[in-house]
Amino acid sequence: MQTTRPTHPTSIARLDFLKTDDGSTSLFDRHLNETYHSGSGALSETWLVYVQNGEIIQRLKEWDPARRTTQFKVVEYGFGTGMGYLLTGAVAASQKKPMTFVALEKWLLPVEVLNGVAPIAAMEQAFSKDWQASYFEASQELFNEMIAWRSSLPGECPDGVFPFQSRLGIELIWVVGDAKNYSGDPDSTDCIYFDPFSPVTNPDLWNRQVMESALQNLVPGGKFCSYCVASKIRKRLEEVGFDVCRLPGPVGGKREVLVATKPK
Repeated sequence: MQTTRPTHPTSIARLDFLKTDDGSTSLFDRHLNETYHSGSGALSETWLVYVQNGEIIQRLKEWDPARRTTQFKVVEYGFGTGMGYLLTGAVAASQKKPMTFVALEKWLLPVEVLNGVAPIAAMEQAFSKDWQASYFEASQELFNEMIAWRSSLPGECPDGVFPFQSRLGIELIWVVGDAKNYSGDPDSTDCIYFDPFSPVTNPDLWNRQVMESALQNLVPGGKFCSYCVASKIRKRLEEVGFDVCRLPGPVGGKREVLVATKPK
């Protein structure tokens, strides 16, 4: 949607920086007429819709390598500015739990745009409470590593798989290309952050085939989290076998968001 919030241009003609209501920065794509995050708050939306609704904190606490042959794993459709990775990785690092974060993205943002979003300043303010201090410290290190790694790759990154191992035990795997071709591995993923653009502007990623693949890849009890609560999307998820519910959205943003669970 078009926004009246403060914007200023990036180095990419179609993208503007967008200041959101919680002080964090997102991007506005003028070609698609869509924002990367809710204008009510890029950080607060990501935390609620994906980290909190995905039950990441509790699921990481319960993850036990003695009972699992696979590492804790999150797959995100639409890496964007990296907010989901930084917040989720910070939670894992604070618990000293290893994690794999697979990010599906059609094209990686250049370093100057990722730096311009400046998520660390917003996180420092959000995580000012003592019990959250470790989240900020970890996210800051993850961001610095991510920027250094992105700098080592071509500006226009070709399609392919680009894995990186953080010093904090978080493996980030950028899968650059058309996300609808991602197959994954059955019963290997603890949570899916479904964060492409809307079904109107990006219909290929909201089709039945993609949702069937998501269900197959999730562990029993795994979560599929999204901001989209359109009735046709809920029905499609239910048809492929998910248990679907709607939860309250972030303050000042969407009234409801979506969580779909793979039955145990």
